[in-house]
Amino acid sequence: GDDGDVNGGGGGDARARRSAPTRRNGGDESQHHHHHHPSTDANRPPSASAAGPRDRRKSGELHSTGTNRRANKSEYKPGDAIADIDTLARAIAACEPGDVARVLSQSQFRPGAPAFTTLIKTCGRSGGWDKALELYQAMKQRGVAANTITCSALINACGKSKQWEKALDVFREMKADGVEANIFTYSALISACAKGRQLDKAMQVFRECQSAGVEPDAITYGTVIAACEKGKRCDDALNVFRQMRAKRVDANVITYNSVLSACDRAGRADDALEIFEVMRQEGVTPDKHSYAAVIGACASGGKLDEAMATFRAGSRAVDPDPALYAAAMQACAAPGSKHAGDAPAIWREMRERLPGQNPGASIAASCVAACEASGNFRQMLDVIGVAAPSVDARHGEEAEAAAKVAVDEAEAKLALAVDAPPPVLTAAAILSGRTAAADAKIAAEAALAAAKRDARTASLQTRARGVRTDLPQASYASLVTACERGGLSLRAVDVFAAARAASFLRPQNPNGAHSGGSGDQTGNNQTTQPPTANSDPAWHERALRAAHAGGLGDAAVEILRSMASECAGGATAAARASALGACAASPAGSLEGTRAAWTVWAFIKSAVRAHAMAEGRSGSTARPATQACRAAGACAAKEGDVELAEDVLAVVDAGSDDDDAVKTDASVLASCAAAFAVAGDVVKAAETLGRNDDGDA
Repeated sequence: GDDGDVNGGGGGDARARRSAPTRRNGGDESQHHHHHHPSTDANRPPSASAAGPRDRRKSGELHSTGTNRRANKSEYKPGDAIADIDTLARAIAACEPGDVARVLSQSQFRPGAPAFTTLIKTCGRSGGWDKALELYQAMKQRGVAANTITCSALINACGKSKQWEKALDVFREMKADGVEANIFTYSALISACAKGRQLDKAMQVFRECQSAGVEPDAITYGTVIAACEKGKRCDDALNVFRQMRAKRVDANVITYNSVLSACDRAGRADDALEIFEVMRQEGVTPDKHSYAAVIGACASGGKLDEAMATFRAGSRAVDPDPALYAAAMQACAAPGSKHAGDAPAIWREMRERLPGQNPGASIAASCVAACEASGNFRQMLDVIGVAAPSVDARHGEEAEAAAKVAVDEAEAKLALAVDAPPPVLTAAAILSGRTAAADAKIAAEAALAAAKRDARTASLQTRARGVRTDLPQASYASLVTACERGGLSLRAVDVFAAARAASFLRPQNPNGAHSGGSGDQTGNNQTTQPPTANSDPAWHERALRAAHAGGLGDAAVEILRSMASECAGGATAAARASALGACAASPAGSLEGTRAAWTVWAFIKSAVRAHAMAEGRSGSTARPATQACRAAGACAAKEGDVELAEDVLAVVDAGSDDDDAVKTDASVLASCAAAFAVAGDVVKAAETLGRNDDGDA
């Protein structure tokens, strides 16, 4: 068969890496095994091995040498004469599935068994498993006996395209026809089952191979071990590896890596360390994947000291690789790890040694978790930077603009679908209860919803100002804490925007901050999924407190609107108070033209009236708390907003007489008077101050 792909990544490149005795004996593909069956050579035409180059070219075995190789680059055109195997191969490549028999009937070149095998291999390499099967059927119809090599090539072609059932059919058929299977056949079939995620069948074929007296070689063992690793069957992988060792079949680095990866997935630290030691004793040099798998297995299996020791050895022995650092960071972030404090140094080393690569989300999330566990909140911010990167913001703005255009187009299409004339009802439409117009309207509504979601995501990504949007929600909560401790209010708001964007872009991982390579070994999938930043009131309140602390009135309004629309209970009283406080704390002139304070004040008035009416009181006389009135007045004074000052006084005056103190509150009157004075209305300012009987204003 085409053995370069037989092992599915588990056995290395073709059969160049055979057992040591075979390499010493200098065997080739047809003679490398001491249990080799003679059917392979017996079915080969006698002339094939004895013929000279000219005769072998005629038979189709040597068909791409010298000038012919250059000619092969030309494409076949329908109507071209098919006089040799090269042209026939191009014609088959150009035809549609199902037309292979027609192409063969038009060919002047009559392929024999070797040529058919070559054509089947060619189809397999290009993913044309269906054409390979057609060639096989045509071969049998012409009375050309298929041999072991042909059937192995066909099984391999099916396996490459994950057609494991077809591969098994071919295997059964070749056995029924009396064609013996050799190690190439079994390896190809095992690989086909593995690629089709049929691990039980792959193991069954492996046992059948042994029962038939065909001893597995390094590639066969590697294929089975790789299949076990992909199927998360660590015990099976270890058992097959031990069989391989008992048979004194040499394993290469790829096979060792498959076993180590299986241990990593299962958190089998002791087994990984044992195999890693055997690997070095056998003179097989570990590569970056070897080290990463051992570190990951130790991190998952609780051998954290061994994990970090292996990382330090690996960082000196192999070129830097993200997988190596990801495994080490996993060890730092493991619960109770005493190496959590090493995470910042590992992060910096990774950034220095891999300057052109953006660390993956799992590495970043593990670093955040480790920094939180060790109290390194300042170093945690290295993951996102303490300030927005100095990059051109036009890219984000262009993405927002494009998303808004998409929303407009989707709305226009929905309007057309809604306004479409009533359809003529057919019998089929009456029976089904659906019409083409109704389906078009449903599709347009779905497209509009998706476009709006994309537009919101694009807007949030712009607001995130460089904070990555692919982390778990728990990581963002930790990052907000780091910003709060560092007094970085604006960066905390950026992180909140990134967390909201992530809730749209990335499905929430219920297992927490880190999703390691070994997966969830507990089998417990009942963990309650925490709410996302987009729908959690606590997240919004926290972001609004940061906005208040930083005087970010414009950002506070956007967050308050999000809370009102996304959270089940709407905007809370604490959230409204923080938003108004943010407007009051904003630098003078920063909110000019935004009506930010007006927006928040409207939220507050509406909520107070709704609460009063729910209690059976009059909404028109409901008055916000004194503190809210003071904050609104302060906003009016700072911006010289006469309209807001007048509205605050009107709301105060309209309140019930139960609390007349608010009407003469010195802070409210002074701030509103200041707003009038800034606007140049000195008379009204004096009148407002005169309402305070005590003269405190």
